[in-house]
Amino acid sequence: MNAGAQRIVPASASTSIPPKVAILGLHQHYGRFPALFGVDLAVRKGEFLALLGPSGSGKTTLLRTIAGLEPNYEGILSIDGEDMRNRPARLRNIGFMFQSYALFRHMTVAENVAFGLRVQKRIPDAAIRDRVRELLGLVQLPELSDRYPGQISGGQRQRVALARALATEPRLLLLDEPFGALDPLVRKELRQWLRALHERLGLTSIFVTHDQEEAIELADRIVLLNKGVIQQIGPPEQLEAQPINGFVFGFLGETVRFPGLVRDGVFRFATEQLAALGSSLPDGAAEMLTRPYHIQLTPEADGPGVVTGVHPAGPLWRHGVKIGEMAFETLAFRALNAGARVGVRFERANLFEVQ
Repeated sequence: MNAGAQRIVPASASTSIPPKVAILGLHQHYGRFPALFGVDLAVRKGEFLALLGPSGSGKTTLLRTIAGLEPNYEGILSIDGEDMRNRPARLRNIGFMFQSYALFRHMTVAENVAFGLRVQKRIPDAAIRDRVRELLGLVQLPELSDRYPGQISGGQRQRVALARALATEPRLLLLDEPFGALDPLVRKELRQWLRALHERLGLTSIFVTHDQEEAIELADRIVLLNKGVIQQIGPPEQLEAQPINGFVFGFLGETVRFPGLVRDGVFRFATEQLAALGSSLPDGAAEMLTRPYHIQLTPEADGPGVVTGVHPAGPLWRHGVKIGEMAFETLAFRALNAGARVGVRFERANLFEVQ
């Protein structure tokens, strides 16, 4: 397996349908600080795409560059086949929902939703009122039109911000951490509602999140970034089952790491009590990565491991295990006794070069 980043070419060999958004060789800098390195990405029409990654990975910078809020980039960026290089944000017809929602506190809910329509000229007041009424019905808030942002809940403010973003019938909807300010129960409810709304309206949507559960639940495809580089892109199940490198594997779930060394096609653990594994990696330092629930423990009087602790974890049991100087944790449906000696077997694992 290769530990390098995957390059995504913004064209499909299986279809002649042009992408909604096409990005090629995109570089973005803040002064001398580089934020994006050679990003290639194609967003399909009607897709719900997640930009996922840790803080500082470049996901918000990429979203803002698409929106036209970060214009000083190098590379190619087109929307519906139109070059965006000289197109200011206000002329891109993109709906942008900020993490803070950015509602005007001195305006009512209806006035906030109408703001983008009033900026456009030659729209009659009656048509604006009808559009606002339609949008507030769409986001299930028709009774709140005369209230102010400070008089409604966080979840309701999120819906108002979304209605405002949709007011001008944008060709692309961009959302920056849309659920970040909400409590977990409200987030769960609104995630399902937003996905249903996306499908109902036939939107093309791109959203930024650092929450892997959120990305997995909502997105058709995930773009996983780290340090300004796309590491891997694909459906959530593909990134989980076929991670291209150790970063992808480690970011998308709880990970147990076993360091070792590859010599002549064999990976040998730093803890010599574990059996060696075949490897296609070149000679050198490497890591085996696996999930806690993919490590199977079996009671063995002369086993290499010792159970150091057992704690409930929902329907499972979390076991602390030590082999020599190496300590790690596993998850299993059956609890073993602390102090028991155990054999260790790996049901699923991945080998990656150490960077």
